[in-house]
Amino acid sequence: MDSKSNRGRFLAWVSFTLPGLTALFLFLILNGVALSGRDVTRAQTASGNNSASYQYSIGNYQAALELYTKDIKKQPSNAKLFVGRGLAYDASRCYEDAIKDFSRAIDLQPRYAFAYCSRGMSYSKKGDWPNAISDLSVAITINLDDAGSYYDRGKIYLKLRSSSQSIEDFTKFIQLKPQDDRGYYLRAKAYYYAGDIDRAIQDLQVAAQLGNIQARHLLEKINQ
Repeated sequence: MDSKSNRGRFLAWVSFTLPGLTALFLFLILNGVALSGRDVTRAQTASGNNSASYQYSIGNYQAALELYTKDIKKQPSNAKLFVGRGLAYDASRCYEDAIKDFSRAIDLQPRYAFAYCSRGMSYSKKGDWPNAISDLSVAITINLDDAGSYYDRGKIYLKLRSSSQSIEDFTKFIQLKPQDDRGYYLRAKAYYYAGDIDRAIQDLQVAAQLGNIQARHLLEKINQ
């Protein structure tokens, strides 16, 4: 999953776990908005001065892990805390530990779609494509409008050269996120692998219009 997806998933998760003021500050931080020292202090205060989620948001994953572990000891049945720690493990490239935490969250909350898609991405980073596809498929079954899981599963199918399946997933992603250039760009790749050059070029043109630099470069080469 690319950095844009990671940021989107974290924001989606944090919106369910933090109060409105905290979520707002984290949104600004993650989108590169400059905050004054007073603003940062307010954000820290709103999130509990030194919360695990705040430490995660600024990339201090070790501190986040320690704080999540403390929180879990206090609330061992809180599935969201296991997901939070799992995300911190994943960001630290400790994928086995991440998978264990996401699995625990699923045990506690069996229809927790975000836990499935997060575990799926940890499997993907390990190169365990069957388990990654399985978890992302469960996440989609639970939430048919989960654009991120269609996108991530489509990327795996693309890597495996399963063109028809990746085209199907990217098409669904585009239906849900029509202004996101990534869907068109990756579907263009899938069409190319399938031998449908005309449709590949059409998708590259749309992606380029939406600001995708890679699509623009490819079109320039094609037109030379």
